[in-house]
Amino acid sequence: MPPHVNTLDALAVLCELFTWIGLIGGVLLLPLGVAARFASRRWVGTTGVIARGPMGPLVRWFDTAGEVHQVDADTPECAGLEVGSDIHVYFSSRRPDRMRTDSPAHDGRALLLLGGILLAIGILAWIAGLLLLFAEGGAAG
Repeated sequence: MPPHVNTLDALAVLCELFTWIGLIGGVLLLPLGVAARFASRRWVGTTGVIARGPMGPLVRWFDTAGEVHQVDADTPECAGLEVGSDIHVYFSSRRPDRMRTDSPAHDGRALLLLGGILLAIGILAWIAGLLLLFAEGGAAG
């Protein structure tokens, strides 16, 4: 058996492996990323203020209906801020009592990027596998 056939067979196995990993991983991660991006639209940005509470500092903000909400100021962005300081917060449009200080603009981006990369690897490996199939057919003849 000629040595180039073994090399082609090994490359074909690797292409098959990367095809399955890439396609399955990409198909699983892309919808999760899209769902996370869609869910990030529910957060509304506003300005909150650091207030003094009975158990420590609080963050208070107004929702779109004008109601005041508050939670403990326990996020890293709140650390070291003085009472009366302004801080940009995001609250859930469904539950205005839920607040976060990190921007929802990045939600799901890592999943979309990783899913896209895996899908591209899977497609490229599939194409390479097809080319190897034809190369094996040409080498056998």
